[in-house]
Amino acid sequence: MNKSLSMIIFCLSLCFLWTGCKEKKVTLGKDISFQKEENIHYGNDPEQVMDLYIPYQEPSKKRDIFIIIHGGGWRGGDKSQLTFFTLSMMQRFPDHTFANINYRLATSTRPGIPNQTDDIQNVVNYLDKKLRYNPRFVLLGK
Repeated sequence: MNKSLSMIIFCLSLCFLWTGCKEKKVTLGKDISFQKEENIHYGNDPEQVMDLYIPYQEPSKKRDIFIIIHGGGWRGGDKSQLTFFTLSMMQRFPDHTFANINYRLATSTRPGIPNQTDDIQNVVNYLDKKLRYNPRFVLLGK
């Protein structure tokens, strides 16, 4: 095996170990806990990522989904700005699924519309496919 291939395998192994050790559960009280998946890619652009929180209680139950959309005038911001807000909503609505999303930001060379609205639709399509049912979606922006 050549040296560069060995280095790639080593780096991939470290990445696997690092991501495998990350906490996959969020507990918000005695009876409130969620399975957590961070930085799920729902598109090909690096900005098209989301964090997904699915309640542990009755995991097969069909649940409405809150899609949390950060502010920033479509030109700035990040989903991390709404992590605390998302956690507080999860505590208030423990029977719902939550997706805290990033989207493609507008730049001087890349328009906001239709990219952001397309990204929201891509999140909806991704979640429909992943969860294998047609949930009702609640869009929240802050």
